Amino acid sequence: MPSRTAQETNTFERQLHDLDAAVQKLDLIPTLDAVARLAVTFGARLRFVRILGHRWSYVAGCSSQTPAGRFMEGIPLGDGHFGLVSEGWGRLSGTERQRLIAFVSERIAAEELP
Repeated sequence: MPSRTAQETNTFERQLHDLDAAVQKLDLIPTLDAVARLAVTFGARLRFVRILGHRWSYVAGCSSQTPAGRFMEGIPLGDGHFGLVSEGWGRLSGTERQRLIAFVSERIAAEELP
């Protein structure tokens, strides 16, 4: 994983902060799409999925039409009903990954899901 400069890290934090303000009134799916667009600018392609037993079903993020074999890393989020599947997850720093997981997990927890 390439290390980020302090300026790049500040840019990521600033963009995540701006995204937080922008998505306050959005539903969950548009919020997840916005997070995926942010991650792409930093080299990671994210898909958000609903976890239904052993099946991980696409709900938002980078296109579900992209071959699944390219997405290498699966990460359960929140209470385990949602997950994140990523290509290039390692291109984000550990801090950036933690911030994205926390950001998305907070949004998921705030939703009343069936």
